[in-house]
Amino acid sequence: NSGGALVNIKGELVGINTAIATRSRGYMGIGFAIPSNMAKQVMDSLIAKGKVSRSQLGVYIQELDASMAQSLKLDNANAGILVSGIIPGSPAEKAGIKKYDVITQLNGRRLADSNQFRNQIALISPNSQVTLTLMRNGKEIELKPTLTEAESGTVQRENAPVDQIQQEDIAVQDLTPALRQRYQVVAGVEGVLVSQLNPNGAASEKGVRRGDIITEINRQPVKSAAAFRERYAQIAKGDVVLLAVRRGSGSLVVAYEKP
Repeated sequence: NSGGALVNIKGELVGINTAIATRSRGYMGIGFAIPSNMAKQVMDSLIAKGKVSRSQLGVYIQELDASMAQSLKLDNANAGILVSGIIPGSPAEKAGIKKYDVITQLNGRRLADSNQFRNQIALISPNSQVTLTLMRNGKEIELKPTLTEAESGTVQRENAPVDQIQQEDIAVQDLTPALRQRYQVVAGVEGVLVSQLNPNGAASEKGVRRGDIITEINRQPVKSAAAFRERYAQIAKGDVVLLAVRRGSGSLVVAYEKP
């Protein structure tokens, strides 16, 4: 998009035009704009500091679905935002946030989605303390992490890719040193490698990839293919399978009902 001001009927600035989705490659389509309050914060930061300062919490987050909500003993999939991983040494780790926590409120306000949460965290001044309301094992808790300034290019780490498996169509193998090197597995990560996927299966359709590392099944660590298959066999048909997955430097959680 060529950019410029987005104004309302009163001539008040409400956004800065940035992009357009169009099939004709012309002006006919859906426009997208940065909200004016976000643009103002960027402007103020540039004037005061000569750079844009953004904060980070240090979590990987994703949306919940019905299967995840069921496995985490939540009433519905709109309960909040799932924490699928923690960055070591981050404010989140220091404050006691854990994988599988569900963030329901930020500074007393309910969250609509993960994008809203990420943007709100990024725009809070570094070194500020925030109040997070979480659901953990069916209980509500409150934690108060102090945010740190994000280094350039790291803010997007707050989001993880969201891929969801709905049927079992996956084969795994042990993670050998050669495979670690081939798939560039981060040091210290233990798990099993996704080696094969049924191309017509739900796992493949939902975006699960060869080379993903499964680190947990139903919140229990797995370090061998044999252990993974044994624990999978113990899950009854129709029950929820919850997997913790690493992909590159990212972390995500997937859930599906065992067929």
